[in-house]
Amino acid sequence: MIKHLLALITILFSLKGFAQVSTNGDLTICWDNSLSMAQRDLEKDLLVLDDYFEENRNVKVQLIYFNIDITQKDYVISNGDWNELKSDLIATDYDGATFYGKFTEMIKHPNVYVFTDGIKLLERDNLILPNDS
Repeated sequence: MIKHLLALITILFSLKGFAQVSTNGDLTICWDNSLSMAQRDLEKDLLVLDDYFEENRNVKVQLIYFNIDITQKDYVISNGDWNELKSDLIATDYDGATFYGKFTEMIKHPNVYVFTDGIKLLERDNLILPNDS
């Protein structure tokens, strides 16, 4: 149930006019690469990002992978070409459990997309995004 709810929220916030989007199109993508996400509907996630980069063709993107470990990589999208980022997302290795604890303090852009199934390691571990995101 939580998985479906989070997927719905992600889709709704990606629709034009629904999300409160900053005039600065720079984006932070928080990508759950825990083992439970290995069977994700990757095509659906990539379509959300396709739409974003169609509207925001020249932006900076911060990609944060999170499970037990947190890694990040920065990209510059020019003329809507996000092939490098897309290739990296397709090649993601999935392992471990989800831990939301520390990655949110790394977020540096006003627009934030979180791709997760909501399954977490600790019951009291909650996803808290910055107020200005």
